[in-house]
Amino acid sequence: MGIFSERFLQQGLEQGEHIGLRQGEARVLLTLLRLKFGTVSEAVGVRINQADADTPLRWSRRALLAGSIKDIVGSDG
Repeated sequence: MGIFSERFLQQGLEQGEHIGLRQGEARVLLTLLRLKFGTVSEAVGVRINQADADTPLRWSRRALLAGSIKDIVGSDG
C-alpha cells in the first residue's frame, strides 16, 4: 500500500471513530433523558443528534440536576 493510500485509510478510520463516539454520546444522553423524563420529542432527538462533538457530553452533565429537558437542551424540549 502506498503512502497516499495509508494516509487516506488512516483519515477514514479517524473520521469513523469520531462519528462513532459522537453517536454513542448522543445515544447515552437520549437514554438518560428517557429514563429521567419519559418521552423525548423528535425535535430534541434531532437537536442532540446534530449537535457538535462536545455538546452531548455537556448536556449529559446538566441532566443530572435538571428539572426538565428544557433546562438541558434549551427551548426545543
